[in-house]
Amino acid sequence: MRYFRLFDHTADLGMEIFGADPEALFGNAGRALFEVIVPAAHLPVEGLHRHAISVQGEDWADLMVNWLRELLYLWNGRQQLLHCLRIESLDQNRLQAAVTTGDYIAGEHRIAREPDLDVAVAAAKRWRKERRSELGEPRG
Repeated sequence: MRYFRLFDHTADLGMEIFGADPEALFGNAGRALFEVIVPAAHLPVEGLHRHAISVQGEDWADLMVNWLRELLYLWNGRQQLLHCLRIESLDQNRLQAAVTTGDYIAGEHRIAREPDLDVAVAAAKRWRKERRSELGEPRG
């Protein structure tokens, strides 16, 4: 089973992420973000860099936005592609992860799409609606 699906969205790209628990969901969101940029079959295997990432948020949705924002920085700011990631600790206000990236090499890595922060915001809005529904609160 795939861990995400894409759909049309006014913010350019919508992603529905699947995960059995919050750790899987956040890990899959990070993987999906980079798979949209460069398909997994073309991930870097040389020139690897390790990053300890720690983000905070007011709630799950804010935490998701900040997590994806931090990962997007690795691409937009450093031209790094995801090699692997591991969620080390997670609660509704804080995430710590070990992320390994590799250098983007033009001609070797085929860029499929370049998402922006709107993807993270759209994901968080959807997250809020889903979580409210699960908790018996009205959607909106």
